[in-house]
Amino acid sequence: MQLHIKLVLHQEMSGWNDAMISYVKSGGYIDLANRIAQVDKLTLILWGETDDMLPSEDAEKFQRSIANSQLILLKNCGHTPQIEQPQITSQHILHFLNSGKL
Repeated sequence: MQLHIKLVLHQEMSGWNDAMISYVKSGGYIDLANRIAQVDKLTLILWGETDDMLPSEDAEKFQRSIANSQLILLKNCGHTPQIEQPQITSQHILHFLNSGKL
């Protein structure tokens, strides 16, 4: 129960529903597919293997499209790694930042 509360807590913020409606009306990620290859910065892609909103195939597409990107698929993790596995997520981010490649 506590994990479920954490996963939906952001939905209780004021303006959430309006933001989601605006996002859906804008086409969401449709334009992103055409622009993702324009990312020219070293990029870390953290993705939950069991994400039921965006499949890991999308993560692999991002990795192929973004030059200088690194993909890490997190085991036993869904759509929100920063909430579901905060320790592991932060370790990966710190390692990425301290890698000396930035």
